[in-house]
Amino acid sequence: MPIQHDERVVRNAYEMVKPKYTRLAETLEDALESLLQESGIKPQYISYRIKTFESLWEKIKRKKYQYPFWQTTDLCGLRIVSFFRKDVAEIGSIIHKEFQVHEVIHTQDTQAVDRFGYRDDKYIISIKEDWLKSPVYRGLEFHNLKAEVQVRSILTHAGAELSHKLIYKKTEGLPEEIVRKISRASALLEELDETFDDLRSKKEDYQNEIRQKATATPDYWKTLPLNADSLQALLDHYYPDRGKSDSDIEILLNDLNTTKMNMEKLVQVMEDSKEQMCAFEDENLINGPRLSQREAANFACLSNPNWWEFVIRRISENGEL
Repeated sequence: MPIQHDERVVRNAYEMVKPKYTRLAETLEDALESLLQESGIKPQYISYRIKTFESLWEKIKRKKYQYPFWQTTDLCGLRIVSFFRKDVAEIGSIIHKEFQVHEVIHTQDTQAVDRFGYRDDKYIISIKEDWLKSPVYRGLEFHNLKAEVQVRSILTHAGAELSHKLIYKKTEGLPEEIVRKISRASALLEELDETFDDLRSKKEDYQNEIRQKATATPDYWKTLPLNADSLQALLDHYYPDRGKSDSDIEILLNDLNTTKMNMEKLVQVMEDSKEQMCAFEDENLINGPRLSQREAANFACLSNPNWWEFVIRRISENGEL
């Protein structure tokens, strides 16, 4: 016979354990951000939430839980939204490697074959015992605490949020015309997910092809048009181990175009500045991080008079580079 829980008793218990789950969520968020950064994966965002008591109480009654805080595995929930669908599987591999995984739910495996768009992966996890030996986590009482980590692409996320906004997460009982439109919209989102994955692969292949041809024929760089892909390939060639970001590429490309810097000129100033840049770093950045790819390119471009004029104008207008 199911246990009849007293709402006041459960609420008091919830208030006692809530700080532990909040600390668990903060710890997992920080850890996941670091782990993804180390793996070169840049998510659109990572966030967490702690289930409200009202939501927990409703679930306890609906599921008829006898041991609510043991059976509820999503009291602490985290969401990782990636830019690309391909990253969803890679993030899943990292979660399997770094955490104790108790259960995995692939929405793709549980929905009908004619349902489109809504695809995410959910992992019920806990922190490994080894983590609890670290001074950072020691004494935090994370034993037996579980969290649900949901991983989805940004387009899947958009579709889910819009469906939620329209209260159309379930289609039972809706007019046939609305159901058809929901199916069409979901199919388009899924196709777009695949298209952007394909575009990223083509972008990476193009950059690799550029580097291979330039390695075989150094003058090949000078024949290329200056665009985001050729610029990134060039920076990876000259500054392979330096920090980089998509936003840096966008800013640098705009600056280079503003100063009428073409690929041939850029290759030349990068070649000419190699020794000076190393000397500058040895003298001024002994204990700090080295220049990023964008900063290194800026340093190289200082030998160009147009760049000096541009830098002075930007400082006078904005007060910063």
